[in-house]
Order: sequence, then C-alpha cells, then structure tokens
Amino acid sequence: MKIILDNIYNFIGKNICNLILIICLFTSFQQHYHTFKCEKIIKSDGLGYYSYLPAIFIYNDYSFSFTDIISKKYEHTDFGDGFLKETNEGKVNKYYIGLSILWLPFFLLAHMLAILFGLPADGYSIIYQILILISSNFYLWIGCIYTKKIILNHKIPSWVLPIILLLVVFGTNLYLYATFDASHSHIYSFSIIAVFLYFTQKFFSTKKSKYIYVFVLLLGMIVLLRPTNITIALFILYFSESFKKFLITLKENMNHFIYSIGFFFCIISFQLILYYFQTNQFIVWSYGDETFNFSNPKFFKILFSYKKGLFVYTPIVLVSLLGLIYLFIENKFKFIVLCFFLLINTFIIASWWCWWYGASLGQRSYVDFYAVLGLMLALSYFITEKIKFRWLIPIMSPFFIYYSLVLSYQYRYTIIDWESMSKEKFWFSFLKTDKKYIGITHFTQLFSDIKNPNIVQIKSSYNKFLSAEKDVENNVLADKENAQIWETFNMVKLNKKQIAIKVDNGNFFSINPTDFSIKHDAKKITKNQIFEFIQLPNDSLILKGVNEKYITIIDNKLYCTANKINAEKFYLINL
Repeated sequence: MKIILDNIYNFIGKNICNLILIICLFTSFQQHYHTFKCEKIIKSDGLGYYSYLPAIFIYNDYSFSFTDIISKKYEHTDFGDGFLKETNEGKVNKYYIGLSILWLPFFLLAHMLAILFGLPADGYSIIYQILILISSNFYLWIGCIYTKKIILNHKIPSWVLPIILLLVVFGTNLYLYATFDASHSHIYSFSIIAVFLYFTQKFFSTKKSKYIYVFVLLLGMIVLLRPTNITIALFILYFSESFKKFLITLKENMNHFIYSIGFFFCIISFQLILYYFQTNQFIVWSYGDETFNFSNPKFFKILFSYKKGLFVYTPIVLVSLLGLIYLFIENKFKFIVLCFFLLINTFIIASWWCWWYGASLGQRSYVDFYAVLGLMLALSYFITEKIKFRWLIPIMSPFFIYYSLVLSYQYRYTIIDWESMSKEKFWFSFLKTDKKYIGITHFTQLFSDIKNPNIVQIKSSYNKFLSAEKDVENNVLADKENAQIWETFNMVKLNKKQIAIKVDNGNFFSINPTDFSIKHDAKKITKNQIFEFIQLPNDSLILKGVNEKYITIIDNKLYCTANKINAEKFYLINL
C-alpha cells in the first residue's frame, strides 16, 4: 500500500503543472460557457491590450475607430471611454503592447481558423475569444513550470513542492485571473516574471553569458506588459548572493551587459513606434490624468483594508513572510534585497491614484509577482523545519485554498462587490455561496452609512416577495415569485420597536402623504420613513406607520391604511 501511495505522490509531484493546467483549462471553459457562452472573454482592460492586434493585422487603423463597428456588432464587447485617452499629443490607447505580443500566435491561429471555417474574421468572434482563453491557461502553465524550477533550485523536499504550487495557484487570486478574467495582464506578467527569475538564477549559477541576453530580453517584455514591474530587476542582485559577487560578475561580463541593453531598448521600441503612429510622438503618457501620488501612498489600505487588502483577500502572503526570517539567518544580503523589493513594489502599488485598482479580487497588482510568493513559501518551509514544525504550511494549505476558491466563486457571481467592499459587506458575505446572495453586496447601497446591516427579504401572506423594482411611480409592490436584489432590503433598527427599510439604490420605504401608498423614493429618514415593527406569535409581523395605520396590500400595491385587524402579515427571511 505504501508503495502505491508513494507512486501516486511521485506522479503528482512530477506532473503537478500539467494537472494544474487541466483543472484550470476545464474550469475556465465551464465558467465562461455558463456566463456568456464564451463570447465575452476579451473584456475590460483586456479590450485595450488586445485591440492592437486587430488594428494592425485586420483594420490597419491606429485610431481604433473600428471599435465603434465592433461595439454595434457584438453588444458584449462593452468598449468604454477608458480605452482611449485624450492626451496633449492626441488620442491614444492607454494600454501597452506587451500583451498583444504574447497573444500574437494565438490571434494568428484564430484568424486562420476563422477564415478556414467561414467564421467572422473580424478579430472578435467566438474563435478569437476561445484562443485568448487558451492562451491564459498556456501562460499559467509556463509560469508554474518555471516557478517549480526556481523552487527546485532551493533544494525544497519533493513532497512540499506540489503543495506550494497549489497554494500559489488556488490559494490566491491567481486562479481567477487565469480563468475568469483571462484578458487582464496579470497571469501573463506572472508567467514572464517566473521565466525571468529562472534565467537570472541560471546565469548566476552557471556564469554562462548567453543567459544575460535571455533575462534582459525578458525584462524588456516585463516592462512592455506593465512598466512598473521593472522592480523585479532587483532579483539580479538577489541571485548574485552578495554585492561583492555581483560586482565581480558585472565586471567579468560588462560587454555582454552593455550589448544586452541594446536588446532591451529594441523590445521597448515597439511601444514607442506605436505611440508615434498614433500621435506623431515617441514619448507619451498614455494614462492622461491618471497618475501616481508618491507623497501619499495608501500602505495600510492596500494591505489591510476590507476594500482590497492584500492580507485580507490573500492571507497566504502573510505566511510567506516567514521566509524573511530564514533569509535573515542564512543570507543577510538576500534578506536586504528581498525586503527592499517588497517595500519599493508596495510603495509603487500604494501610490497609484486608484489604489484599489478598480473592479478586482483583492490586490490584483501583486498577482504579477506570485513566482516570488512561491519562492518565499519555500523559504518559509525551511524556517518551519528549523523550529520543528514543518507541517505548518501543509496543514494550513486546505484552508487557504478553500477560502481563496470561495472568494473566486463569490467574485464571479457578484456575491462580493467587485470594487467597493467594506467591513459590513465582507462579514455579511463571508464564505457564503448560495445563489440567493447574488448581487446583494455588488454595487449596492444597502450597506452604505449603516454599521450593523440587517439584510432581509420580506414575504407577504400571499407568498409574494415585496419588491422595490424601478417603475414610474416608485411603488413598493408585493408581486414577485422569487427574490433578487430589488427584493432585498436592509431593515434598519432605529430602536427596539421602530425601523426604516432601505432598498438597493439607497432610498427608503416612505408613506406618500396624498394616498398613503408605500413608495421607495425617500433619500433620508424622517417621520414618514419610520415604521413600528410588531412581532406576532406565528413568526409573522405587521408594520405600523406614523399615521397610526397598518400596512396592507391592495392590487399588489402596499398602502398604510388598514386597521390592526386587517393588517397584512409579513414574514422575514434573514440573509
């Protein structure tokens, strides 16, 4: 039996990257088929990154005017104002060319298949979408392979390696950006950075000058994907073991380093040339008025906030910091370099004007550096081994993976808010996966300005849900068989007996003084928005208005006109 188990584990260890690829490829298609039938894979930021390919190879249009045609042809493309930016030099695509370069083989294959099988060869039909999804999984696979190689070079035990890779992929938000948000740049940056780290490490371990050209070319591609990620170049120091050894190696290979810089600028020139085609200028700040605020970095918010805190949404990163203790003991130079990298990288991420980085799961900017996370987890294992607790990471792994996968599920189904999470929303949605929670925290005002939300759905005695769905007269109706966001309310307790009822758009239930109908149009709580909550013995309740009358239902509309004996009985469903 032991031999069989050993063989199984050895098989998993050797094929862990392939197994991750199979799992992610299957689930990514499953996710996209059940949402938009695989027709909306290129979306959000990805539309900007991708648009270079059809602009160059199909439309020969560097003004990107073809996007108007595509938007009308495919409603799901949702091109927005953020894609092109007005600058002093003219209108320009604010996103960088690097991702299009990585997508190029997949785009050309999709274009060939579209022509071959008579599909729309316009750059946006379903075949192009599918190939982009395949590409994200391909680059995830490459990133895992090279992260594995980096960790193996640190002599990590073979049984720990699969656990670390599973944590890097499924114990973080990396999984979401490889599958659901496959057209964002992060999974691709993760992949190229992992390859860069491996070849940098390879150069310093072998002293073969050919690897200088490889890792410098990769550094150029890293910059083309996301220029701020150039901070990863600090690992050239890290892998040199000491500053003295770095200077010796630099002196011995000075010519190669100088020549390789030429290759670096050749790679960077792709972006400069495209800027020239768009604006007749080589140097352009393509983000317009979006910029960094280096004088006011939001350190605490990006690390600890309920909105987008790194440690809140990716707590495995906290465990990885144990690796710094190991480095401090074993190699203080590496410790200083890694600490400086983490600090400068966090400083840059925290200084961006939009420190929460828009619609995202956790701090997505850190995803690019998860090969470093894998390395730090390996170092963390060594320190736990020193203190005779080597099972710490393996024992905790299932909890981190479960938590992260639940968050990914919640993000896909809008159980958590993509952009504006808060303490109240976080704990309300914590580990919840039932479909009844879909949309409740997502871009809603149910939770705003209320410290202790009491989220409920209200059913009438006719078995219909109360609804505040928008209509011309803003009537509260009792006409819905099933409850969704418009049938979900925050029952605000004002005191032991009195409540106000808040709806999704931030308005409150209110008694209309003309006909005493119940509307959902009040912006704040005054006397007409206050109701007395009267609990009945059979778990039902009645609601009394400020006019001393009770709420009843007439032709599906709510009115505050009944005597107590005729009051409508309601049933609360607490969420």
